[in-house]
Amino acid sequence: MIEVIKDLPNEDYHNRKEVGKSDLDRINKSMDHYLAPRKSATPQMELGTAFHTMILEPEKFKELYVKGPEVDRRHKAEWKKAEEDNPGKKILKVQEWEKLEAMKDKTEHHPRFLKYFEQGEPEVSVFWDMQDVGCKCRPDWLINDGEYIIDLKTSADASEEGFPKSIVNFRYHVQDAWYTVGVKRALRVARPEFVF
Repeated sequence: MIEVIKDLPNEDYHNRKEVGKSDLDRINKSMDHYLAPRKSATPQMELGTAFHTMILEPEKFKELYVKGPEVDRRHKAEWKKAEEDNPGKKILKVQEWEKLEAMKDKTEHHPRFLKYFEQGEPEVSVFWDMQDVGCKCRPDWLINDGEYIIDLKTSADASEEGFPKSIVNFRYHVQDAWYTVGVKRALRVARPEFVF
């Protein structure tokens, strides 16, 4: 089985039963971790998702997110009104919104960043079989039908010393290998180049 789906909603991708990179991470800990119910996303993960959407799918970002009122959540009436005025949207705190804007500004001033996203497609869902097991991956950005796989990462420490620790801690090297195999098999690309 080989399937490549563009514009598949993120939730639909995650609800499919094929094995993805996050499943491999849980299997690496133990089968009990793999079989346990998935944990809810942390606030950092949710902010990372918002950033991905802001950068990779700006129109979708406008549909899904809105800046909250200039007060904290203790002002319940103002937050309730913001929710009523923006049905179906995630209301971000002002400091979260400003953090996303600052991150966007930094990426847009990076010497190579914009070049990577001049062409290509975001969030393409890729499915394939390997050793009779259904597999999946969802590259952040594909260029030239999979010739380049771009993966956008947020990091608390992007230094030469800090980011390698993230690679080990979050098993990004496994993601590189998994996505490369998936794109190679499903899109028939001889040598996909994986770029963080």
